[in-house]
Order: sequence, then structure tokens, then C-alpha cells
Amino acid sequence: MLCTLNAMTDPKTPTAPDLPDSTDSPAVSVEVDESVSADESVGEVAVAKVDAGAEEQDEATDPAADPAADQLADETLEGQFDEAPPIDDGDYSFSTQEQGEGVEGVSDVGVDFDAGIDVESLVRELESTSSPSADSKASGYDSDELSQVPCAPRSERSVLATALSDGDAFALVADKLKGEDFFDIRNRLIFDAMLRLWQAHSQSQNAHRPFGFDAASVYNEIKRAGELIKLGGYDAITRLVLSPGSVQTIEHHAKLVRGQAQVRRIIQAAAQIQGKASEMAVDPDSVFMMVQQQLNELVNDAVQADYKKIADVLPEVTRRAKLARLEGKSTVGISYGYSRLDKITSGMHRTNLLILAARPAMGKTALALNMTLKVAQQSVPTGERAGQPCRVMFFSLEMGADELVQRLLALQSGVKIQDLREGNFDDTDQIAMDRAAMELERCEIFIDDTPGATTVDVRARATRVAQRTGGVDLLVIDYLQLMRGTGGNRQSRQEEVAEISRSLKGLAKELDCTVMALSQLNRQLESRADKRPMMSDLRESGAIEQDADMIMFVYRENRYNSSAPETAAELIIGKHRAGGLGTINMHFDGPLTRFTETTVQFGDDHQGGGSGGFGPL
Repeated sequence: MLCTLNAMTDPKTPTAPDLPDSTDSPAVSVEVDESVSADESVGEVAVAKVDAGAEEQDEATDPAADPAADQLADETLEGQFDEAPPIDDGDYSFSTQEQGEGVEGVSDVGVDFDAGIDVESLVRELESTSSPSADSKASGYDSDELSQVPCAPRSERSVLATALSDGDAFALVADKLKGEDFFDIRNRLIFDAMLRLWQAHSQSQNAHRPFGFDAASVYNEIKRAGELIKLGGYDAITRLVLSPGSVQTIEHHAKLVRGQAQVRRIIQAAAQIQGKASEMAVDPDSVFMMVQQQLNELVNDAVQADYKKIADVLPEVTRRAKLARLEGKSTVGISYGYSRLDKITSGMHRTNLLILAARPAMGKTALALNMTLKVAQQSVPTGERAGQPCRVMFFSLEMGADELVQRLLALQSGVKIQDLREGNFDDTDQIAMDRAAMELERCEIFIDDTPGATTVDVRARATRVAQRTGGVDLLVIDYLQLMRGTGGNRQSRQEEVAEISRSLKGLAKELDCTVMALSQLNRQLESRADKRPMMSDLRESGAIEQDADMIMFVYRENRYNSSAPETAAELIIGKHRAGGLGTINMHFDGPLTRFTETTVQFGDDHQGGGSGGFGPL
């Protein structure tokens, strides 16, 4: 349903929000400060004062306002508070009457602000919690006209009342709601206090004992947070004891509360976009970027992961295992195109974040392109798209698309890159090049060479390609340090890389694909005698190490020791969350930028990372 907060009807005389016409409506009187300018907002100059007749009618129609019930609640709470709680004298309040049917057939009522919350506080709180900026233009709500605000007051009270009567029920909604989802500021304060108490209990030595809330503990937690003034009075909590609530319906009501909060955020996002687009001399690209960011934030807020029963997951896991046995192969996911790497890793796995790191000029882009081509020439082995061509999206933040395609053409045709650039090839090479071009045209490889892409850009473009094509199997980022976060100058570089890393891991799960991010290494490794890279050599390595499912390093000894073979290369698996570690010897053909595995036996080049050749899980 919609909670209606009416705006001024007379430009010269601010008034309190109007109530729906009804013979049952309480009479409302308004006090106006004549010294205030007529240009100021309703929230700054007027509050509604409910007269005695309204109070009597409320008591007659609202079971929670029964004097006997209030007295009972007061006696129950007597002596439980640290000090006498403030008593709301009822002088200033904002009151609405019951309205029509609620969302999805659930009856709901208008916001009950009888605890002393004026319009100014409401507007300020709504703006500050619904938007990073409290500025009225950025918030999406005009402080002079706040009306038709989507909310679910009865559901808000039902959620809190159920949690207050049954502490264990709070666990059913603790991860589904946030304080800012509640429209009524008092409900917001109460939920946040309950969440803090619940979290404190979960981390205490008494976590194994049953948990429950009581009005006194919630009140004292709000007091401890210094927010009693916003609460308005202890009756905001005690009345919840008498409100209807059920463990069987708490999740349903939580869904209604969250849904209405999401609608409010959509309204604000639309207002922010409109305001940005209407600015003079605005850069259209900045508007598009803002739209993408707002939409992604709204989508992320709307999507809530639910639990999965093991019975729902087991069939696919066992099917893959049986398929691997029947086909006599160890590769369960998409093949890297390198047999020994596949044997250690079982191929690429969906939802995984892979890091391919090296110092400059080691060949990390070349190896990534080798893997890109090998993946694009396969069919999806399992899942809904089994048998369809694999799709790869390559974000190149360093090289242009023409240079990447030139390398792919050299790989496929066997014609040296230099010869392709200079046109130095014969008829035989021409035929090989034409055949290679036909093969590449059949590959579903998508290249985005936009420089300086942000996490929002990558997410939006990858999602767009996935939606248009039916899914992406491998997403390559070349390279991670050239990406930008969304925090701008407010973030340190470590915080920015952490945001990028988390975003890429989240994207792998959202698109159900493998994300391979290339990364630079610190130059400090070059001061060591053994310059083979290690985990600690990753730039801003903390977040990357934590988020990555697998980390691989490319190393070529010849870059530091001219006496070493120029074609010798090593692929070092430094982290593998679900399998073995080791080093794979490879042959690097510089003119073609081609990596191939050498004939060294698996047992000679695979150095296990623990018992049975497996690293830490």
C-alpha cells in the first residue's frame, strides 16, 4: 500500500498532511509559526497536533491504545530500565488513519507517528537512509512535497512484534532485512537494536542457550546508541507486545517490508538520474555510467540468495562424476587446452575467480589469448548449454581490439605477427591466414577494449553480452590494476583493488562463468636471487589472495638470465582452493606468442602442495 503524506495546499500557509476524507477521521489542528517564511518546507514549519477528540477515537478503534493494556505493559516494565524512560506527553504528533488494502492483498495501515515524530524528522531520516547524500535533489524526494510513499507499516510492526515475542524467529529475517528497509523511523531503530543484540548473543559464550528479546533490553540498547529522542518514548516498544505477529508469517511480512523499501529506492534512483540528466553541460557518458551504477545497485539489492538443500545439488554433482568416469577423463569443467594443467585442476570451474599474474613482458596476455582461443573452439561439456559453443568475453584495458585479433590470427594460422604487420608472407601463408580467419569467425569471442573501465562498466557490459547471447563461459580481464573502482578519490588503492576483486568474484557467481583476471607483480621480486614469483608478490595482494579460487604465475627465466633458453617458460600454480599445486613447464614461441606444453612427464613437473599432491582447501 501507499502511505500518503500530503504536501502544502496553500502556498502561503503551510499545513499538516491531510487525512483521507472520512467521518471516522480524527480532527487535526495545526500550529503555525507566523514568523517563518512561506517558502520554507512543510517539514520545517508545521506539525500536526491531535486534539482530545482524536485521542479518544484512537483509543476506541486501536486495541493497542487500550488504557488497561497500557497500564499492564507499564507495570510489566516497571523497574526493568536503567532509569525512568521519557514519557511522551502527546503534545506534538503526526497521525494518520487506517487506509485501504495493502500490498498483494495484505491489509495495511498508514504510518502511526503518535510518538512525536514530525515531518521534518521524517523527511531528513528518509533522505539520509535512502541515499548516500542527504541533499534533497540527490535523495529523490522533494522536501516540500513528500507524498505517495510506498510502505508497509502493519508488516513492519508484525515483524518486530513476532521477534519480540519469539527471539528465535528473528533469525528467519536477520539476513533478509536492514534497518533502512523500515519506513517508520521508530521501527528502524528497534530493528537495528534487535540486530545488534542478536549478533552480540551469537558471538558470546552463551550462544548455545535460547535467545529472546524483551522491551527493556531493546529500549536500553537504543539508549546506549544515543537514539532515544528519535524513538520518542518507550511505548513505541511496549505497544509491539500487543501487536499481532506470528512465526508462520514473519518471512512473508519481511518480504513485504523489503519490497516496499526497494520501490522507494527505485523512485529515488529515478529522481537522481533525472536530476543529473537535466543539468546544464552534463556529459552524457557520465549519465549513462550513473544509470548503470544505479541499476546494478538496485539489482544487487533485490537479489537475495536463498539456501540450497543438498538434495537439490547432489544430482548434478554425481552426474558429472559419472560422466567423467564413462569418458575416462579427469577434466570436469571446460578445458584450458593444456592437458597437464587440466589434470591438476579438472579444467575451468564456473563461479571461480582465477588470477594469472606476472611481471611485464613475461607473456601473461599471450597465455590468456592462447587459453581464450582454446576455450572458444570447444563446446560446453555440461549443464543447460551442453553441446553449444563456448563463449568468451575479453576485456582489454591495455591493447586495442585490432592488436588482439592480430595475435589470435597468428596463433591460428602459424604466420608470425611481424610478417602479418609488414605483409611479409607468401601464397602459402595467405591460404593459411584465410583459413584461420574463417575458423576465428566461427568462434564466439567478444572483445571490449574500452580503456579505464570501472567495475560497474565491466559488470554492465558482461551482463549485456550474457543476456543477448544466452550466457558467457569465460570472462577475461587484462588487466586488474588498470580497472577502476567506484569510490573515486575517497578510496585508497588497496581499498579500490579490494572492491575490484570482490566485484569480479561476485560477477563470476552472477554470470555462472569463470573469470580470469590478469595481474601485475611487484618489482621487489627482482631483487631476490630466485625471481620466481610467490603469492606475496601480488600488488595489493591481500584482497586478491582472499577472493581468488586459483592463482597462477607466468615465469620465463630468460628475462633475467640470457643464458637460459629463450623458449623456456613455467606456469606456476601458487594457490588452488580445490586441488593441487605445482609447476608446469611450457614452450614459448615468441614470434607467434604461442604457449605449448613440453613433453616433460606430469610427475616430473608437478610439485604437490600437500598430502596426495593437494594444496590447502
